Amino acid sequence: MRRNTFLTFLKEKSFLIVLTLMLISAGTMAALFSIGSGDVTEEQSAKKQEAPVLEAPSIQESAKKEEVPESKVVTRNHSVAKTTDTEERKVAEIIVNKDNAVLEAELEDQFLEAEDMAEVSGADVIAEGFSEGALLSLKWPVKGEVILDFSMDHSIYFPTLAQYQYNPAMIIGAPEGTEVVACAAGTVTEVGKSNAYGHYVTMDLGDGFEITYGQLFDISTEVGEILEAGDRIAMVAYPTRSYTKEGENLYLKLTQNDVPVDPGMYLQE
Repeated sequence: MRRNTFLTFLKEKSFLIVLTLMLISAGTMAALFSIGSGDVTEEQSAKKQEAPVLEAPSIQESAKKEEVPESKVVTRNHSVAKTTDTEERKVAEIIVNKDNAVLEAELEDQFLEAEDMAEVSGADVIAEGFSEGALLSLKWPVKGEVILDFSMDHSIYFPTLAQYQYNPAMIIGAPEGTEVVACAAGTVTEVGKSNAYGHYVTMDLGDGFEITYGQLFDISTEVGEILEAGDRIAMVAYPTRSYTKEGENLYLKLTQNDVPVDPGMYLQE
């Protein structure tokens, strides 16, 4: 009786049992599929992670290849730097050469200025309009030794000033109170005072010549007066501060067209 009842139950519930078994089978298969899919995914991810490691050498090689242009750039930079240094040296040399040229030009100008003020020869006097028979002749204004010579072609030492400089005049030693006479006939054009050579008298001798007598006192002439050679002009004074070590003296300056010339060329013994 119980057996028949179980068989009847199975027949009635067979559909449900089959459906349940099918669901269990489907679930089992789905679980197995998901497990398999997970393994595949893990393998793929593992491969993807391994891929950069495998590609790393190629990246390093590309980096090395990229380093080559950098070294070339550095080399070019060095060459540019060397070129720049060379150009700077050339520019510096040009500047130095220009500075030297300017300095040489200035020195040459100074030399030419000194040369213009230098001693004039007899030929130069003739060139200024004099004939050989009309050369200037000067009488000594005082008797004495020359302390400092005329010098416009080179500098000479001045003891009182303690320095070398050009001398546009002749300094003749003479005691204080010595009478000073006119060197040649001419017209007095100026009577004045200088800080360097004290009271002075200037005469126009004609033909561009002028003569100045300095270190004077007791002047006995005036502007506009015409003097003959040997006429009294003044007396030798105590020297100015510019000539204290040189001693008592007469300052004698001769110019031709405002250019200093050596009186010694024209003074007669």
